[in-house]
Amino acid sequence: MHPWERDAGLANKAMKDDLQLYLLVEIACTRTSEDLLGARRAYHSLFDHSIEEDAANYIKSSEHK
Repeated sequence: MHPWERDAGLANKAMKDDLQLYLLVEIACTRTSEDLLGARRAYHSLFDHSIEEDAANYIKSSEHK
């Protein structure tokens, strides 16, 4: 598994489990811009969604909890 695919999977998992949110912060803070772009592309390829849209939907749903 390519590191970008791993990061995409971890980001997806983090948005499904509130206890895993630190993963999003870790990915965002420790990866290069090239790595983040690669993870973004991998996320779209693996989940057929935009990571930005999924994050926005996650934030909206979290506000209502």
